[in-house]
Amino acid sequence: MPFEGFAESARKHAHSSEAFVSPRGSGSVVTAADPVKGVLLHAESDMAVGEVRNLLSSAGMTVRDGCWGGSVDGSPAGLWVGAVAYKSSEDTPGLWVETFSSKPTTGQVLSALYEEFRSSGDVGEIPLEEFIRQADPNVVILGPEEQAEFASRRGERG
Repeated sequence: MPFEGFAESARKHAHSSEAFVSPRGSGSVVTAADPVKGVLLHAESDMAVGEVRNLLSSAGMTVRDGCWGGSVDGSPAGLWVGAVAYKSSEDTPGLWVETFSSKPTTGQVLSALYEEFRSSGDVGEIPLEEFIRQADPNVVILGPEEQAEFASRRGERG
């Protein structure tokens, strides 16, 4: 469907005032759904995500990151990536990467790393605070928009 009139169509057909927006190239993909009735609305726009978000918000929509119906470009929709570089027992730093279905905080990323290391036996019975002190971590969190920007820049360089 065309992006113009998306908010009106979402309210009428999906009975929703909530839209999910994902980047696609230099443009955006917008979705809304009524899962009970099996209605999925999908629109694409050449406008950047920020501009689309502003237009939908001004039309009274609640706007969220991600999309209904899975992938818009071959990757899982709306996933956030949390990466942690940390001091390891080897000569080189360690790197841990995990995906999250919603935007995590730095604390949530570090807690997930700690819990994984605890369950695998890589870390003994030490408190989270001590683990963080010893690991001296550097945390990076990338949302769907930043991931698309990286992919877009990569495509430009070949």
